[in-house]
Amino acid sequence: MVMDIVNDILDFSKITSGKMTIEAVPFDLMQVLDDVLLIMQPAAVDKGIGLEFEYPAVAPRGFLGDPVRVRQIVLNLVSNAVKFTDVGRVLLTATVSGE
Repeated sequence: MVMDIVNDILDFSKITSGKMTIEAVPFDLMQVLDDVLLIMQPAAVDKGIGLEFEYPAVAPRGFLGDPVRVRQIVLNLVSNAVKFTDVGRVLLTATVSGE
């Protein structure tokens, strides 16, 4: 947790100074999202809520981008969803649009 805060502060410093670099590497989006759920599963279990994931079979998995930043953004969103959900479930859904 403390390390996450330190990393966020360092990232913010990089953004404001114009020194943030974004990678462009091939990555599997489904795997990145699944990793986020594995990280957040214990917190959801502790709260007694469900944590579910939907990735349509027609959705592409391979993308070119920065998987570390994508994971960081999605982890932040799912973490907040788990934090502010008291009953029920959190559902992470990937969709395809703009075909």
